[in-house]
Amino acid sequence: LKYISTSRIENATKLAQKYKDCTGTNDLDVIGKDNDVKGVFVCTSPSSHFAIVKKLLSFQKNVFVEKPPCKSLLELEELIHLSKNNEVVVGVQKRYSNINSILKSKLKNAISYNGKYLTGAYPEGDELLDIFIHPIDNCVYLFGDIKDLISKKVVSGSGVTYFITLEHTSGVV
Repeated sequence: LKYISTSRIENATKLAQKYKDCTGTNDLDVIGKDNDVKGVFVCTSPSSHFAIVKKLLSFQKNVFVEKPPCKSLLELEELIHLSKNNEVVVGVQKRYSNINSILKSKLKNAISYNGKYLTGAYPEGDELLDIFIHPIDNCVYLFGDIKDLISKKVVSGSGVTYFITLEHTSGVV
């Protein structure tokens, strides 16, 4: 671990002190211009992912970014274009779980499923893209690409509930 970067230099410096020979910075150019750095993990607010990943790719860095890497198809196409010579991995937790390999083989003849995903309150950002993308991606991994998505958001005094129906190109609903 060579650098920790945050928007506030005070936080970056404080965190970097926990690791031997690590430097805190709030300047991505420092990381980008360091030829010893081959890859960067981007773990920050989803609203900043696109700009950070785009900048790192301009420096020819390999990138692991938390979900979602961007907020539009246009941004995604730009990242794909910029990443031609680099490895970019989007981290969606459930996809890498060992249990998913087992589930995928056991569910290959499924015609429908019903899932329930519970989370605590999420006071900032977009619940669907920031939180519920995990179970949605998991369903894509297990049952194939989505042909149609119907989403209903219900807000109550105690939180937000989504009722989501996914129709997969495989015919599974």
